[in-house]
Amino acid sequence: MFKKHPSGFELSKEKIQSRVEFFTVKQKFELSDIAKNPVILALALALALKKRIIPRCNVLEVLYSNGLTGSRNASSITSALKLIEKKFGEKFVTKYQDVLPQIVMHTKVRFAELKEEDGIYEM
Repeated sequence: MFKKHPSGFELSKEKIQSRVEFFTVKQKFELSDIAKNPVILALALALALKKRIIPRCNVLEVLYSNGLTGSRNASSITSALKLIEKKFGEKFVTKYQDVLPQIVMHTKVRFAELKEEDGIYEM
């Protein structure tokens, strides 16, 4: 993993531990899943856990648990974390809001915190 993303090891031990714990405990990934897809850890270290990662994972979990998305794995979460806010909203929130209205509720707090320059639009 170090060979692919050496910059990730310049960060604090606590930050790395909290991200790894989130993905292994909360998302139920194996350490081998993270090692096979180190981009997820690199993104997790660069992005805010409470403001971006957790809300997006919550939305993906709701969609997955309702059978609206395919498998929930490290690769699919990595793809969702890479998206800008507008694209994430279009792909995972707006697209399903008629079928699953509560999906908007999972994102309202997050979207309310953002400014127009973040690329967010009214839903």
